[in-house]
Amino acid sequence: MSHWIVEEEDESYRKLMFWCLLLVTIVHALQPDVWHSFLMYHLSFIYLVCILLSISRWKMGVG
Repeated sequence: MSHWIVEEEDESYRKLMFWCLLLVTIVHALQPDVWHSFLMYHLSFIYLVCILLSISRWKMGVG
């Protein structure tokens, strides 16, 4: 049962990553200079947080 809950969490995590990638793609397509650097800075921070969360979740799953 717990394994199924983890899979559901992974699915929502994948959706979050998909929307982040979609947003990055749209920003690259539009190329607004000011917003581009602003968004890329914040998206980089969001990706870093997501990576750290996935690592901690993986370690918790292993441990």
